[in-house]
Amino acid sequence: MDIGSFIFEADGVRWAIDLGAQDYESLESRGVDLWNTRQDSQRWDVFRLGNLSHNTLVMSGRHQRVAGSAKFIDFSDDRRNPFDVVDMSDVYQGQAGSIIRGLAMPNRSKLVVYDKLDRLADDSRVRWGFVTEADVDIQSPRHAYCCRTASGWPSTCCGRQTPSWSCTTQPRRSSRSTPPTRARACSASP
Repeated sequence: MDIGSFIFEADGVRWAIDLGAQDYESLESRGVDLWNTRQDSQRWDVFRLGNLSHNTLVMSGRHQRVAGSAKFIDFSDDRRNPFDVVDMSDVYQGQAGSIIRGLAMPNRSKLVVYDKLDRLADDSRVRWGFVTEADVDIQSPRHAYCCRTASGWPSTCCGRQTPSWSCTTQPRRSSRSTPPTRARACSASP
């Protein structure tokens, strides 16, 4: 449920995060069937386990296809301009004809996330997710910035094509022994 997701670190700061594992006992004690991995499993409704909490796309509020897979179709390991391109179409089967995600770091100065979506269903709604512990400053319906509070250095979180942003704050616990921190799950929707 996290195909296409990524983490991003720059200048010693992890800007895009993965919420990580949750203590399974806390869920099992509430009757959540964690070991069922079928498409309709209750497991995927747990926020941190489904694609809703990852730095990837959500199509019309639906989960990715459990039986689906993705494949890398291009990459560059050039240290100055690394990139990769992933065909995620199979995990969104029935929701779009083709979904390709590219991640690039031109001149190692910024992160560019490019999503190409073809033949969407007429009633499709696309949500682009970005989970961060940084403060998020929504400048306009098309631009949001993640800011490192200590130094104030901004990093663009979204591109020109993103129509609107919303952010929610979720507790994040790294392990049983560490206190929870707060993570912001930001999403863009047309």
